[in-house]
Amino acid sequence: MTYIPTAWIILGIVLLGFSVMVFRLGVKAASLSETDLITHYSAQYLDYEKAEGRAGSLTDCYALGGEGIFERLMVICEPATAASYHFVIGHWGQLLSFVRETERSDAPEA
Repeated sequence: MTYIPTAWIILGIVLLGFSVMVFRLGVKAASLSETDLITHYSAQYLDYEKAEGRAGSLTDCYALGGEGIFERLMVICEPATAASYHFVIGHWGQLLSFVRETERSDAPEA
């Protein structure tokens, strides 16, 4: 019987764990539609608006394609009387960044 060094066994276990994690993320990304992501973050927007005492609507939100390499979508929610919300979403549905504009500007830019 040949002797297998402990380092090779540990490396094999680490690579197996990494492979399982990558496979899981691939399955998650394949089964998660853009509609699911937009609906989820629009619901979060409604929760924020409700907490601030305003009535928001799902039709206040729309999505654009991501601009960066790790961005899948940018969901933008624009309430009628408040500053807009920007949710930047990654490929697996995770929130990469959340930005709330400080004030609403309806005036055209020069």
